[in-house]
Amino acid sequence: MSRSAQKSGASECRERAADRVVKLLSARGPIKQRGSGWKCLCPAHADGDPSLDVDIGDGGRVLLRCRSAGCSAAQVCAALGITLADLFDDSSPAKASFDDRVLAAYDYKDEAGKVLFQAVRLWAPAPKNKDFRQRRPTGGNKWAWDLDGVRRVLYRLPGLVAADKGAWVFVVEGEKDADALTALGLVATTNPMGAGKWKPEHAEQLRSRRVVVIPDNDAPGRAHAEDVRKSLRGSARQVVVLELPGLPEKGDVSDWLASGGTALRLLQMVEDRSRPDPSAKSDRQEAVPAGEMVVESLAGLRPKPMRWLVRDRIPAGMMGLLAGEGGHGKSMTTLELAAAVTTGRCAFGLVYPDPVKGSALLISCEDDWERTIAPRLLTLGADMGRVLRVKGVRMKPDGETLDFHMGHFRELEKLITSAPEIRFITIDPAGAYIARSGVNENKDADLRAVLGPLSEVCNRTGATTLLVKHLNKTANVSAVQRVSGSTGYVNAVRFAYMIAPDTDDEQKKLMLPIKANVLPSGGGGLAYRMEPLTEGEARALLLTAWPDMDAEEVAELSKQMFRQKWEGVVTVDPNSLGGRAKTKKEDVEGCMNHIVRLLGAFSWPDEEVEKAVRKAGHSFEVYKTAKARLRVPDKTDPNRLSSKPFEKSGPWWMWIGPQGAPLPMRPASQSCDSSQSCESSHSCQSSPPSQEKEEEGKSPKTGRTRQDWQDWQEGNAEPQSRVAACSEWLMQRLVTGPVRVEPIAAEAARAGFDRELLEAVRPECGAEEICDAAGERSWRIIR
Repeated sequence: MSRSAQKSGASECRERAADRVVKLLSARGPIKQRGSGWKCLCPAHADGDPSLDVDIGDGGRVLLRCRSAGCSAAQVCAALGITLADLFDDSSPAKASFDDRVLAAYDYKDEAGKVLFQAVRLWAPAPKNKDFRQRRPTGGNKWAWDLDGVRRVLYRLPGLVAADKGAWVFVVEGEKDADALTALGLVATTNPMGAGKWKPEHAEQLRSRRVVVIPDNDAPGRAHAEDVRKSLRGSARQVVVLELPGLPEKGDVSDWLASGGTALRLLQMVEDRSRPDPSAKSDRQEAVPAGEMVVESLAGLRPKPMRWLVRDRIPAGMMGLLAGEGGHGKSMTTLELAAAVTTGRCAFGLVYPDPVKGSALLISCEDDWERTIAPRLLTLGADMGRVLRVKGVRMKPDGETLDFHMGHFRELEKLITSAPEIRFITIDPAGAYIARSGVNENKDADLRAVLGPLSEVCNRTGATTLLVKHLNKTANVSAVQRVSGSTGYVNAVRFAYMIAPDTDDEQKKLMLPIKANVLPSGGGGLAYRMEPLTEGEARALLLTAWPDMDAEEVAELSKQMFRQKWEGVVTVDPNSLGGRAKTKKEDVEGCMNHIVRLLGAFSWPDEEVEKAVRKAGHSFEVYKTAKARLRVPDKTDPNRLSSKPFEKSGPWWMWIGPQGAPLPMRPASQSCDSSQSCESSHSCQSSPPSQEKEEEGKSPKTGRTRQDWQDWQEGNAEPQSRVAACSEWLMQRLVTGPVRVEPIAAEAARAGFDRELLEAVRPECGAEEICDAAGERSWRIIR
């Protein structure tokens, strides 16, 4: 080949390599050509001013230089989703310098924080993919790729020196693993250059410390751990070699953490492993001397009187439990307690001397803070300035905020100690925060390992913690056994309550003790009802707190504001409320009834119906079965469940009626939230539809004839069908509780029912009219 041909071919190769990189960079922002190269934003850091130079070097190699943050070529390639090989026409980065191949650099510092050298992870071609080298600073942001004359120290030495001398120090194999454990609040280190490179001077840096050596899951890793253990003999106070369970071949502690491991679980394994086995002769336990039993006489031990957060109901300085099914007010009860504590009033409608006043700490991930928790606290009269919520945990001042979990009991104690006015803490739901800590709540021993330290925090600080739990669906068992998860929950707390509806009155809720060994005997339980605020009361509260709130916001929020009306002491055996589990057939029939009641005389968006049914406690499988049962074969049947999109490619809607004659879309005012039929209709089931008889051509579910549906669709409904439709419409609202007359009349008018018709069907719905102290009229179902 001629020289000119070679030059032409090289030029084409260069263009191919350059074009490949320039195309990727131009997709991320503007790129300008400057001479034979380009200038653009660097993708490897937050670049506000173009700082990346792109040039073409010898042999077609693309040269990348970040002049702002000093990002390496490997880091730029990683940000673009390519490798260093893509910078070469022949896919061979063999000529690339160490500086261009840097992927990550880890500082090794002396005790004062001065950088002595770096361990550098470099890009390498497949199959190796990575390489490691060390370099030392030579001044002027330049480096020499050797360690000549440099003192060898452990990674993160300044943090190791500053750490509590009694804390476990984790020695791992690699800087990435040490950083992962440090991010969890542990003390971790490693030696430079990896397995087989442990030096005697490293052991001196761990003198008198308690050390855990975690090997990688391979032969070199285990041999390295044994070398470290032997080197530490005589200098470390205690040494434990901990092989992590379930690691893949060559796996490390980062893999273990990625598969669900937690700092709490790691410390538990260390404590278990650090206890010496008297019968074992293993050399590994030579550095673990037998401990001593610490005992003392009870002579002179002064008894302490019981302190109360709520007299004879909620002890102070203890951990308790509140369990109940969804929708019966267990979260509302915790907020009632928070409101009482923050204002210094008596809780639960009781009267007792010297009510406690302080701050309340709320840890919750189930209810919406702005739409649910804040309006409820305002309704209950809480001092919002004394209500605190946990947003997360920060392990160091400049670190990221982590999600709170039950393993953060030390951080919780630190907070309460610094803010002793915190007298009440609620964790709702407890199971979610147990799961975050990596503990299986169904295993009693694991659960106690988490709840035990939390109970001790309560005892030391005097704060009361209330764990909120759901009830399981187990039938014919004691109340204690209905708490979801392990029985370890009830065993670990000092007191526990269950919330359930009264079997004779669904609207009446009972708060009954199921563990009361620290409570006075014969105290019984408490009863309450959920009561909506009147519109006037809600408006006054909202505008007092937020004077600039507009009328629409006030109107919507007033629908979300409820309070508990406490009715005093009751003596009911909580074990009698276990009930029986519903059969699948009953659950499906209840779901069918729920769908029919919800739809009424309108079409509803498919997704809203599913949301409402799921909120009412039906599973998705039950929902699918109920829909299938309601879709009878005949598409012209007025009693079938029909659905289709009202607009091309739009959302699907469903209604009860013939497929060819969809009912009107439900008015915007009658949303799932505003009708409040989601949960209540589920609890007000009529006879199973399959057991009713069809009479005189009427639907066994709705009582309507085919002609009724056609008349309604055509706007020519006879009085009787309009009465039936209005009656069902009103019943959907009455089953949720009392309704104010004026707002319901306005809503009925928007739905097509006049005031006269509404007043006429009210007695048919079994509703009576009542007046409050302000003279405002409401309707409620006669019980």
